[in-house]
Amino acid sequence: MSRLKILLVLVVIAIPIITPVLFRGNSYSPQVQGTSTVSSWWQAFLDRMRGNSGWKTFSSKQYGYSLKYPSNWQVQENNTKDTREILVSAKDKSALVKINAYHDPSMTTTDKVTKAIAEMKNKMKTDKNLRVTAFKDSLEGQVGGYIAQGYQKFDTEEWRFENRGLLATNDRVLIMHGAVKPSSPATQWKIIYEIMESFALEQ
Repeated sequence: MSRLKILLVLVVIAIPIITPVLFRGNSYSPQVQGTSTVSSWWQAFLDRMRGNSGWKTFSSKQYGYSLKYPSNWQVQENNTKDTREILVSAKDKSALVKINAYHDPSMTTTDKVTKAIAEMKNKMKTDKNLRVTAFKDSLEGQVGGYIAQGYQKFDTEEWRFENRGLLATNDRVLIMHGAVKPSSPATQWKIIYEIMESFALEQ
């Protein structure tokens, strides 16, 4: 089994544990309010099945993952020896999702996971190109997770963004980053969310 597939097995196991904790009772941001319920996930799935029939599935048999994306978007893999990167973007460059999976040898204890998440929060808060409006994190067992939302500056524009991370004590890290241009229609953000939600381990 490849190193990335092992990472993704861990991530797929961790997502049902971490995500409800991050969203439970969450009223800090209307962007994610109520997304923890099974019914909302099921509704998003039904919406995609009914309304997004033009979506395609991108899968990597080599690394064992897949995701769904609109047929008028494009997917690019930028892999190195130790990292995997997938970039999904609208052809007009108005929205994108970047997914990174890699190993961090320093992730060996829950204290180090917690510290890394705190450092990520501080880095985002102090980055002059980011304006973080919400940051929520949680630790369950050997896996920590966070969701950050806000605005990031591209040239002279502030794009809306959501950044999600999962970090585990066996040195696995998965980061997803979605961003949408301010002039884009509201549906673009829904597409970003659904692309990130569709990321899954191939069975």
